Amino acid sequence: MNIHFKVFLILTLAFFGKMLIAAELIGVDVDQLKTMQQEQQSLVIDIRTAEEVAELGIIPGSKTITFYDADGNYDAKAWLDKLDQQKQTPDQAVVLVCRGGYRSKQVGDFLVDQIGLDAVYHLEGGLNSWKKQGNETVQP
Repeated sequence: MNIHFKVFLILTLAFFGKMLIAAELIGVDVDQLKTMQQEQQSLVIDIRTAEEVAELGIIPGSKTITFYDADGNYDAKAWLDKLDQQKQTPDQAVVLVCRGGYRSKQVGDFLVDQIGLDAVYHLEGGLNSWKKQGNETVQP
């Protein structure tokens, strides 16, 4: 093989290898979330509206940063700025929470696929799964 082909082959493998290990959104259950909060100092972000938060409360230790407004609109840049202000380190794991897990998955997919963030998780089943297991919520 000539040197140009070898370089091409190495670069191609490196590129596709990186694509294969690209970040992806990971769903976690309630027990995994508790472990992440305690052992990894993960940042838990509740993305629900203020009205939803007032109605059901939040997971203790979590922060509220509403993603969608009442009309379903969002300002990704403003939301990301608020998220950055809450993070202790740039690589701190973030767990997103909504009522049932659907919106947190959408936002998480957006953060991973469009923004390129790593260490993004979402609570499967959302706050509903948290409460269903008998866990308490608090008012922010």
